[in-house]
Amino acid sequence: MSRITGLAAREGMTIVAVVHQPLSEVFELFHGLCLLASGQTIYFGPAANAAEFFTSNGYPCPPMRNPSDHFLRTINRDFELESGERRTVSKPSAAHEGIETLANAYKSSNTSENAKKEMHDINEMSGVMLRRNQASFLTKVLILTRRSFVNMYRDVGYYWLRLGIYISISLCLGTIYYNFGYGYDSIRSRSSMLMFTGGLLTLMAIGGFPSFVEEMKVLLSQFVFDYF
Repeated sequence: MSRITGLAAREGMTIVAVVHQPLSEVFELFHGLCLLASGQTIYFGPAANAAEFFTSNGYPCPPMRNPSDHFLRTINRDFELESGERRTVSKPSAAHEGIETLANAYKSSNTSENAKKEMHDINEMSGVMLRRNQASFLTKVLILTRRSFVNMYRDVGYYWLRLGIYISISLCLGTIYYNFGYGYDSIRSRSSMLMFTGGLLTLMAIGGFPSFVEEMKVLLSQFVFDYF
């Protein structure tokens, strides 16, 4: 996750991740946090201010507890079901009360107003398309060629096994036609060898089409999302 954070900072990207009970070290890497429960927004704002929001509304995080665990335990009803607590109509569950309290508090908070203002500013810029500089054709060819070679030599059956077969066939054909002569009688034999080799290589190449199809799927999806 730290590498993803570094990539986002280096490339100026926004990364959205859906996590469930992350470690405290992972939680500290997030800049923004969105908590949802029962179809309501509990919190949407800076991750560093989430603990203060819960504390100000009567749900402080206990000492030595992971903040993300505290948030989920406060607004998640599954923990009560696992513990066997019974809920009645006249007495709603603690999680239900927490959800209603925090959702109402968030609607009237400054954090909610700031989020609405940012979304309004983004909507006003909806007609402006900000595109990064596109890579040159040569750069695209080099990157895709390198990626193709990396995928091939990582696949034992596609690359290394085929390489062994090709070397074995070369040694066999070289042994059979070694010192065969240079007369007219050898022309037909050499032509047969070339036809056999060409047909064999064609059949071997057909086996690489599944990998080619998978690579094209990835490439087309990357072009659709403007990765190149």
